[in-house]
Amino acid sequence: KLKKTIVVSNCDILVDIDYYDLYEFHKKNNYDLIIVSAFKTVGVPYGNIELDKNGNFIKMNEKPVQNFLINTGFYIFDNHILGEIPKNTFLNFDKLVHKLNRKKFKIGTYPIDEKLWKDIGQSPEYDKRK
Repeated sequence: KLKKTIVVSNCDILVDIDYYDLYEFHKKNNYDLIIVSAFKTVGVPYGNIELDKNGNFIKMNEKPVQNFLINTGFYIFDNHILGEIPKNTFLNFDKLVHKLNRKKFKIGTYPIDEKLWKDIGQSPEYDKRK
């Protein structure tokens, strides 16, 4: 019977943010749930070839780079969200988010720079933690 705003974090991430600022952003914008997100740039070290539906060459993009807004695994939500989680049932957080979205709950994002987030569940990232 939690009566306050709840913060949930995956156990294998580090997020270096001002939690009070996140809380104030959550309250000011009247969100039911906020997903802390990070801007992530991903580059492919090879040329990317595009084909048409018949397999004919269209063009080649040399070493393309894409930008994504990714889920960091850090959330803040109001306690009434707990009523949407079935008792004694395993539920991945992404499934909860999809459920809340279908039910028109107000979901927001709190974007941060990718340097403020680390997924230390991945061995190379864990080694960079220093």
